[in-house]
Amino acid sequence: MYGDKCDKECGNKTYGMECKELCGNCSNGERCHHVDGTCPHGCDAGMYGVTCKESCGNCSNGEPCHHVDGTCPHGCLAGMYGDKCDKECGNNTYGMECKELCGNCSNGEPCHHVDGTCPNGCVAGVYGDKCDKECGNKTYGMECKELCGNCSNGERCHHVDGTCPHGCDAGMYGVTCKESCGNCSNGEPCHHVDGTCPHGCLAGMYGDKCDKECGNNTYGMECKELCGNCSNGEPCHHVDGTCPNGCVAGVYGDKCDKECGNKTYGMECKELCGNCSNGEPCHHVDGTCPHGCLAGMYGDKCDKECGNNTYGMECKELCGNCSNGEPCHHVDGTCPNGCVAGVYGDKCDKECGNKTYGVECKELCGNCSNGEPCHHVDGTCPHGCVAGAYGVTCKESCGNCSNGDICNDVDGSCPYACDVGVYGKTCDKACQSGRYGISCTKACGQNCQGCNRFNGVCEFGCHPGWTGTFCEKRSNYVISHFLVI
Repeated sequence: MYGDKCDKECGNKTYGMECKELCGNCSNGERCHHVDGTCPHGCDAGMYGVTCKESCGNCSNGEPCHHVDGTCPHGCLAGMYGDKCDKECGNNTYGMECKELCGNCSNGEPCHHVDGTCPNGCVAGVYGDKCDKECGNKTYGMECKELCGNCSNGERCHHVDGTCPHGCDAGMYGVTCKESCGNCSNGEPCHHVDGTCPHGCLAGMYGDKCDKECGNNTYGMECKELCGNCSNGEPCHHVDGTCPNGCVAGVYGDKCDKECGNKTYGMECKELCGNCSNGEPCHHVDGTCPHGCLAGMYGDKCDKECGNNTYGMECKELCGNCSNGEPCHHVDGTCPNGCVAGVYGDKCDKECGNKTYGVECKELCGNCSNGEPCHHVDGTCPHGCVAGAYGVTCKESCGNCSNGDICNDVDGSCPYACDVGVYGKTCDKACQSGRYGISCTKACGQNCQGCNRFNGVCEFGCHPGWTGTFCEKRSNYVISHFLVI
């Protein structure tokens, strides 16, 4: 009741003290009793209790529970249990009457109480919505995503941790038989657990498991062999020591461990050494000669012939005077085509002697004054000619100068005149016919036969009608002869 006089019944689906209680879910929406809240004709479907305020549990097939005590007449829906079917399955169960066991949900979580699904997946080794299926197809682990290793005889690995029940196939090791053995000597299998090789490694490998290739410029058994000199500082092959891209300069061979020989050097030993002294080999890398060059060569590699008119050791000797300015031979200094005028010898380094001069010293000096030798090249006399000789080489004899004078030693001319019977610049020409005397200045008689060029005497007589030494007189005999006739 309510009101100042407490004379009004509770309304608006309320009841109890001061009408503060709300009615439950009475059938057909009826109002509950205003004092105790009871429903006059029972509860709506799904509700139970004196005041119809309790919700039914999960009765099977959606059946309503008993309207008074809430019990389910034919049991519960899947996932629920209890008289009122108001409790979810627990203790790792699910489904009808909670008789199904949950699978292996991750982190030990309970499965869904109705359908048994796992809210956050499965533990390792199982799969499926309910996590109730072991991994198959040679898989294991979380979500069965891991592939089994190589178990012996093709056996399946353990579905949870991947271990092999009877060990690994040959060549494999480890808990899951996923690790490949290294390169054990003689092809032996490694230890099935830790992968170690019982009797060491094949050539080119090292480590307990023989799974590391030789490094640090080594190769071969136990990595005890040192690599050769591979090009560009590349490592050699870890097994046999061969160089993948050839050798550095100065070495050859598959392993680049042999220095160039046979007087070669450089890349692939293709360069020929120069002419090192004493026939020594050049340096195998750069071709330099350790103790200098043979005669006639120069340069670090002794591969350049002497030039600039030099020859011999270190090109320190100067060539002689070879003909036509030709260079001498770079080794011994000989001249290939002989010498210039005035010198002789294989090297054309000796001046003509013994009063000779000119090409091959074949010319004899003239008559130089005081018996001096002439110039070795052109035969000139340094201080002129002896008396009676003239010319550049003093080889010309003076003519017949008057009074026995000496001719000019340069051009052979006579200082005053020629002696009788000769004429010309050098007084060496006999008088022409009809002339005689000093410098041939006198004319022979017109009637003279065989005029002597020295004195003008007619050596073969006179023409008829003339007489006298010079046939300068008329003959009387000739006149009388004409008279007799």
